[in-house]
Amino acid sequence: MGAPSVTRTFDVAAFKRIEIDSGLVVTIAAGGPQRVEAAGHNEADLDRLVLEVKDETLRVSVRHEAFGIGWFGHHHLQLDIAAPVIEAVEAGTGSKVTFTAGATPHLKLRSDAGSHLDAAAIDSERLEAIACAGSKLTLSGRCMYAELQSSAGSALEADGLTAAAVAAESSGGSHVRANATEEADVAASAGARVEVKGNPSRVRQEGDISSSIHFG
Repeated sequence: MGAPSVTRTFDVAAFKRIEIDSGLVVTIAAGGPQRVEAAGHNEADLDRLVLEVKDETLRVSVRHEAFGIGWFGHHHLQLDIAAPVIEAVEAGTGSKVTFTAGATPHLKLRSDAGSHLDAAAIDSERLEAIACAGSKLTLSGRCMYAELQSSAGSALEADGLTAAAVAAESSGGSHVRANATEEADVAASAGARVEVKGNPSRVRQEGDISSSIHFG
């Protein structure tokens, strides 16, 4: 169908957290002036976008028409979002999100429902990251403490994230890759696996017979 050719800028209230739904392709950046822009093939595409800010959370979804078969994936709709500070990003329902994080004390990330969230330039004291329901979450940057959870056939790729301490849990055929320099507390169950590099000096692990845990 070709690249999107129609753009629109949206004026919304201030936000620090973002939730993306409906199979959208989204680029998010922290550290600059607030901006919400969208591109599509026509004005009707952009009219279907729903943007709502509540409790400093920007929620982005697509309005479905009656009997709108085929509107479950909207990869021809692209959004460019920025804000001075972004504390949380959630990618859901087949969305593809690229996030440049920057510095924030506490960052929360979540990928769900077959989505893909790629978060780079993380610089936080504490990070909470969850991948579930067949999604993929990729992390890079640094933090002091990372809490990582992957479940239901998901992938959490955090070996590009350097953390002093990591708590990682993987279950239900999913996997977690992490990088801990000082301490690692890991658990795996139900056919899941956890891999930790960085040679942490303090390690605690728990796994059942069907799971796999590897250090090194």
